Amino acid sequence: DAAETVSVEHARLESLFTEKRQSRETESDAMRAQWPQDMMESWRHEKLALELRIIDAEAEQDRNSEASKIMQKFQAGQLRGLRATLPQV
Repeated sequence: DAAETVSVEHARLESLFTEKRQSRETESDAMRAQWPQDMMESWRHEKLALELRIIDAEAEQDRNSEASKIMQKFQAGQLRGLRATLPQV
């Protein structure tokens, strides 16, 4: 029977369509569930990178401050030495 063949084919296609739709919905639900976790992981990495940059900047600032203090002491010593060697006016 042609009508029965068409009916069977229609049922098969409808079943296939329903299966694919459910599969897509399941994938979509899984992606929606995973998204917040992925975002949190990304934010954690961004936060860590920012914290490391802050630590590096603070360390650089400390090095610059220490170098400035050393330079000031050196210049003060040179000035004292220069004053000691110049005749008093």
